[in-house]
Amino acid sequence: MLLALAACRPADDAVQPPQPEAQNAVTAADAAAFVDAAEARLEEVAQYAERVEWVYATYIMDDTAMLSAQAQEELTAAKVEVAAEAARYVDIEGLEPELRRKLDILRSGITVPAPSDPEKIAEQASIGARLTGMYGAGQYCRRDDECLDLSALEEVIDNSRDPEALLDAWNGWRTVSPQMKPLYERQVELANEAARELGFQDLGTMWRSQYDMPPDDFAVELERLWNQVRPLYLSLHAYVRSRLRALYGPEIVPEKG
Repeated sequence: MLLALAACRPADDAVQPPQPEAQNAVTAADAAAFVDAAEARLEEVAQYAERVEWVYATYIMDDTAMLSAQAQEELTAAKVEVAAEAARYVDIEGLEPELRRKLDILRSGITVPAPSDPEKIAEQASIGARLTGMYGAGQYCRRDDECLDLSALEEVIDNSRDPEALLDAWNGWRTVSPQMKPLYERQVELANEAARELGFQDLGTMWRSQYDMPPDDFAVELERLWNQVRPLYLSLHAYVRSRLRALYGPEIVPEKG
């Protein structure tokens, strides 16, 4: 399977976006050519990365973790390069709305970006692979001879009606995540640095810019919608908690928390 993946690896001479000689010479036609080339390049690299990720998720081991990190590094590097280049075209006059939207998506559509520094791209990819592996291979051990993985804990939560067993499974799985915190913090630090390189204030601003409106307008709209559903949410939450307290008692379901 690993050999088959190697055969599917994108060629080094994949189509590259055109590189205008000067910013003032860029035209709408250049932007359209860039988008076509960028979409073809990202499709090829992403397909390979998705295949490797499937193998890694199915067979979690050091070798597949390395392959996953390498594939994600290549994909992230391609996305960062395309995003930086897309920023050169967004201010061109006379762009068709569809083309301008594609440029905006290419510039801001990276979920977890990395700075343009190759070492930091590699670090970001490695962090993502390690977090995936830690989550997938995590276990909660009640005793040395009784360890439950995520699938086993899901089985308990899906089917058990024993409140103590449910609480044990719920709390047990959360013993897996604390060691992920330093990696996650570094991942966010790198992503914020990358977002600033692409012209955004931080990663949150970059994410909020993906909804066909200015990021500040999106935050206002989100707050407006939340305030519409908030009364229903609070009523539903209070009802569910009261029913759980009646069924399992205040020791299992506290009044708050």
